[in-house]
Amino acid sequence: MAFIAAAVASGTAIAVLALLSDSNLKRGNFQQELERWIEKSSGSFSTTFAFLVPAQVCFLGVAIFFAVIEREPILPRLGLVRCKASGSTVALAVLGSLGVQFLIDVFAASWIDEPSDSLKMLTRMFLAPRGLAAVGVGFLMSVLPGTCEEVLFRGFTQRGLLRRWSPIVAIGATSLFFGIAHGDVQHSIAVIPLGVWFGYVAWKTGSVWPAVMCHVLNNLAAFVVMRIWYDADSLDLPMGPATYAVGAGLVAVMLVAILRLRRIEPAGAVDPSLAPPIVR
Repeated sequence: MAFIAAAVASGTAIAVLALLSDSNLKRGNFQQELERWIEKSSGSFSTTFAFLVPAQVCFLGVAIFFAVIEREPILPRLGLVRCKASGSTVALAVLGSLGVQFLIDVFAASWIDEPSDSLKMLTRMFLAPRGLAAVGVGFLMSVLPGTCEEVLFRGFTQRGLLRRWSPIVAIGATSLFFGIAHGDVQHSIAVIPLGVWFGYVAWKTGSVWPAVMCHVLNNLAAFVVMRIWYDADSLDLPMGPATYAVGAGLVAVMLVAILRLRRIEPAGAVDPSLAPPIVR
């Protein structure tokens, strides 16, 4: 339901913006003209806003709606509670998410010969804006998905699945849903390992907040790194000695974070005292 609502909302916003921006879309083949307009305008702040914000609002809205109708305290149901881990452990987990991303980048460089159209459009969204528009896009690409997607996937969905399934299955299924939500095969495969990391962190800490911080930092770092170092055509990160040294350090932080998180007794998906009574 969340995927459909997000796709419809985003598609509608893009179509409305395109019609308001280009009167030529009203003539001829609308689908072809719209695709042309999207390719031409994908680097603008307004297009990024229309593409991203309605979808994220739908993700958050769906999570809140179903949490409310379950008649449980909404914040615990969504995982918006205090975490069990220490501040230093959370900091290691957040920084360790960049180690996960580095491993994904190394793997992706070996199997992606030609980036998909979706990834190319995402690259234009990252690289084209300048000045205040770039700051706005950086915020939209990091804070908004980091919050809305984590509340839906690691908050509502994963915590619900943990009631019925083992952590491995619940985290795996949620990560698969998370990947599918990105709507592109290459992008989906690339983000599933991140979904597993976010899910593991949320499960071990008993809260969605650390996963939100992991997600926000990962997206923000991707935005900054792409603008400074990535090749805009190939989407490759230049892999020199310095890159591998930094990446190895981040992977080491990730491993230390895993060791710290393993010592924490996982919190239940929801406090049993907050669960609804069984009706007989």
